[in-house]
Amino acid sequence: MAKAYIQFYTKTYSLYGDCKQIETDVVPRVGELIDAREFLDLAEDLVGGFMVLSVIYKLTATGFVPYITARQWHRGLRYELLQERGWLLPDDSTEFSYDEDDNARWVSTE
Repeated sequence: MAKAYIQFYTKTYSLYGDCKQIETDVVPRVGELIDAREFLDLAEDLVGGFMVLSVIYKLTATGFVPYITARQWHRGLRYELLQERGWLLPDDSTEFSYDEDDNARWVSTE
């Protein structure tokens, strides 16, 4: 298993706790959903689903380390997020955001 880092955001894009280090063989793709309710120990009345916004790989001496950013997600329109992130063709009113700006990328691993 390899290590990965994941940063969760609330539905209003506030940071949801600290960046978490996990051991995994699976790296989710942008647009995939993560059920993190149990992992984050969330109450039943809180949204426990998160959509992957970006995956950035940091090259280290021992290999690639994925940095994953995920946002709380509940019955949203996935195609709008994928357009915003550049994974689908945008329409004229799409405001772009950049994977390179995600806070999870800047977590210190020392």
